[in-house]
Amino acid sequence: MLTVHTKIVVDETGHPTDVILPWGEYQEIAELPGFDLDSEARGDLMQGKKDREAGRMDAYVELGAL
Repeated sequence: MLTVHTKIVVDETGHPTDVILPWGEYQEIAELPGFDLDSEARGDLMQGKKDREAGRMDAYVELGAL
């Protein structure tokens, strides 16, 4: 389980404005599945999800064909 050690920055009225976390922990979060994908890859994944939910199996390629 990932533990994140944060520091909360508040404004003069006590409202949170920013969060600071250690660089190594940020890198672990950024490498979680999907966080490091570009917009095209995220779009492809979303389309795949829509195709699956709609039962459009013709949108998929057999693994052996790759």
